[in-house]
Amino acid sequence: MWNSLPLLPLDEEELSAAIPVVLAGLQNAGLTEDEARLKLESVFESWIEKSGAAPALPLEIRPLLNGASWAGRLSKPAHSAYVEVIRKIEGKYTSTRRDAVVLLTRLPLILLLAERFSNSPARIARLLGSADALNPVSWRAVQAILIHFGIRNELDQTQVSSLLVEDKSMSAEEFGDADSATAVELISTRAKAFGLGGEFEVSLSRLLAPSGTEPFSPYLQILLFVTVVDHFYDHPSEYIYTFKPRGAVANLIFGCFPPELAPGGNPVLNNFKAVN
Repeated sequence: MWNSLPLLPLDEEELSAAIPVVLAGLQNAGLTEDEARLKLESVFESWIEKSGAAPALPLEIRPLLNGASWAGRLSKPAHSAYVEVIRKIEGKYTSTRRDAVVLLTRLPLILLLAERFSNSPARIARLLGSADALNPVSWRAVQAILIHFGIRNELDQTQVSSLLVEDKSMSAEEFGDADSATAVELISTRAKAFGLGGEFEVSLSRLLAPSGTEPFSPYLQILLFVTVVDHFYDHPSEYIYTFKPRGAVANLIFGCFPPELAPGGNPVLNNFKAVN
């Protein structure tokens, strides 16, 4: 029965395949099977508990990572990549090295969610945290892990530009010369197919057709920015700053509103400074 080794960023099959090979090597060096097992467990546990910057992974542990599904992603040994990412998140996004190690037990899942399912760091952090409410996961830690492995969750300016052109063309077809109230009705009808009911229509009406006043354009700019993000990524919309609302792509989105409708300045910075 292993205690610490399952904390390595390997799935069950990878760990089961790697351990006998490493044990055999230790036994060839003169250890009994029980001594070899104790050696593996103790050196990894000691490494986790060691204070200061994370040292190199123990020699006995390194071969266990050779067969990891993510091992070939970087032009360096898997054990080196593992220690490097531990150093990036330990103390900055996790309280202890053990917390960083525990987070990285989900490394294969984190990479899968980002690449195959277009999950943003914030979405992945929320999914991981939902399994353990006492140990919330920082989306910035997930972001650091993804960047380390060459995955950058960013809006591509060319793709966004194409989407906005397509959206403008389709909007003309869908809404024609509809006024704001009619637009709310049309959108709300479509939204019902996605399980959105009366509350959605009320909220949308407050944004697009508020009673007795003009719509507050910065909120509409932010809404467009959020929906563009949601087009490309599975992302919790309240995490506005994850996708750089001060960058060139954000300005392209905000610029869809003519100057006479939208005041100057950045609508996110001007209205949501305290949002994560």
